[in-house]
Parts: sequence; structure tokens; C-alpha cells
Amino acid sequence: MNKVYIVYYDWANTRGNHAGMAYLARQLKADKPKQIKLIKHIFRFDLNYLGRKLYTIYAPIYSFFIALYLFLVLKSNDKVFFIEYCADLPGSEQFIARILRTLGVKNEFFGLIHQPESLLKLMFSSNELKNNIALVDKVIVFGSSLKKYLSTLKDENNIIQTYHYVDTNYYKPNDKKIENERLKVIIMGNQMRDDSLLYNIVESCPTVDFHICVGVKKNAGNINQLKNAFIHGFMTENNLLELMQVSDISLSVMQDTVGSNVIVTSIGCGLAMVVSDVGSIRDYCNTSNSILCTNTAESFSQAILTLVEDRSRYKLMKNKSIEISKLISLEKFSVETFPKMLDF
Repeated sequence: MNKVYIVYYDWANTRGNHAGMAYLARQLKADKPKQIKLIKHIFRFDLNYLGRKLYTIYAPIYSFFIALYLFLVLKSNDKVFFIEYCADLPGSEQFIARILRTLGVKNEFFGLIHQPESLLKLMFSSNELKNNIALVDKVIVFGSSLKKYLSTLKDENNIIQTYHYVDTNYYKPNDKKIENERLKVIIMGNQMRDDSLLYNIVESCPTVDFHICVGVKKNAGNINQLKNAFIHGFMTENNLLELMQVSDISLSVMQDTVGSNVIVTSIGCGLAMVVSDVGSIRDYCNTSNSILCTNTAESFSQAILTLVEDRSRYKLMKNKSIEISKLISLEKFSVETFPKMLDF
């Protein structure tokens, strides 16, 4: 029986949650305990300058021992699945892959890349990225825009497009939700957030309540001065789920995306989606469950106010999100998609 070794990180921001790649790795292991072996990579603790400097030393050493372990245990038909491939980290998974290839390991390697094209271009030159993905036999992506870009660097037949999963047993609508007089909009995800644009959107929709999750960030600029803006600091996953379940609309203002926890968990909770029409967003959101916007305050505010006026459309969009969530469920990914991708 061939085995699949999954190399993964257990990031602090998703640790213990029903989302993220560590949770995915553990669920894949639970479904096929005899065939899947997990190897947890060490990650950087964002404590202080010295700690970050030390990480650049001990992370590659740790990675070397992961590579050595794989070199010793891999049998001819075993496969390696790098679940955070092409992350810009010391001792990265591509670093491990390079060591193994240098040692002459011929096993089939799979690398999941889930950074959007714009971020990859900031982290790597095209030659660096091309060399990294040459180390794996198959690249797995969560969106069509990333597949299109990587196809300029690697044979398209060796790039597998799939979807970012959502655990629909956890992220689901609350059947007891009471309809609100004022629609509630939830805003999650801090990466590349434009606070001034967000301020203009909230200010333009005074009849709507906006719940803005800022995580460990202290504030959201001047937006907390608006009466219809409610700022939420770091929340447990259960508390965040409860907030999502009492919300009506998920607002995502993005510069790029290739499938994300914010998008798929919002869909799982049956929210109407108001999103930037960028990257691979149309792989998850279409006109049945979403209003796709240009990145202007007017476009977003007009979309939200349209749903305020047309409650029947907003309810149809919510139902469509629930239907879409069934197509991208964790169960479907684990039982059908993953074994088919890796052919085991």
C-alpha cells in the first residue's frame, strides 16, 4: 500500500479551527489513517526581532531533518504532498523538495500553492518560481487565475485546479436566525484592506450595520467614528461563527484572490456575497449568489443598497450560497477530490 506524506504548518491564526490547511491535513489523515502520514513543520513565532532572526537559522535545520526523514522512509510508490508550497519562509517546503531531489529521490511530489498571482510576483522572480515548481511533479491550485499564470511557467497538464474547501458541518446557516430590519454586513480578512475605501462604503450606507473584524489590529482607521460601524477585535472561532450566522451579507474588498477561508466560510454560512471582481473570485461567486463589484466605493455601496431594496433577491442569493457550499465541502474534497488528484 503506497503512502502519502503531507508536510504542513499549523499556523497560530487557524490553530484548532475548522478552517485552514492544518485542519485539512488532519481531516485527510482521519479519512485514510493507514495511507496518510503527517509531518508538521515548525513555524515562526512573531515575538521579537531576535526570535525572527533565530528562525532564519533553525527553520532550515528543521527542514533538513524533515528531508532526511523522508529520504529514509519513502518507498518507491509513496508520494509527498507539500500543502504550503512556495511560501516565502526560511526552510520552506520547496527547500525540502530541493534537498530530496538533490539526494536523488524520484518519488512523485505534489505542491499546493494558494497565494494569489500578485503575491507570488512580490515574493519570487519568474525564474525563482519556475525553478521551485520544477521540483514537484504536479502543482495544485485553488483558482483558475493562478492556473493561467502558472501555465506560463509549467506544462498546464501538470497543474491541477481544484477548490478551497469549507467544512459545511461547522460553517452552516443558523436555522433560527431572525430576519433583521436593518441588514447586517460582515467584513473579515485584514490582508491589503483599504480602510479609506471601506470608510466611504460604510458612510454611503447609513441604513445598514457593518460588523468589521480587525483581528489583532487595534482599529480600522476612522471608520469607528461612524454610527453604523461595529468593530470586533480578535474573536474565537465559535464567536466569529455566531457573528457570521446573524449576518446577512459578506463584504470582501480585495485586490486579488485565489480562494480563501473568508469567501468559502461565508458561502458555507449562507451569506449573500458582495465581492471584488478580481482573480479567481468567479470560481466561487457568480451572479446567482453574489454581486461582483469594481473596486470603487460607489460600486460596493450600490450593490449593498440594491439588496436593501430587493429583499427577495438577497434571500435567493443566500440560498444559492448554500447550494454552492455543498459542491466545495470538506467531505467531498477529502473523499472524492483528494484521492483522485493524487491517484491513491
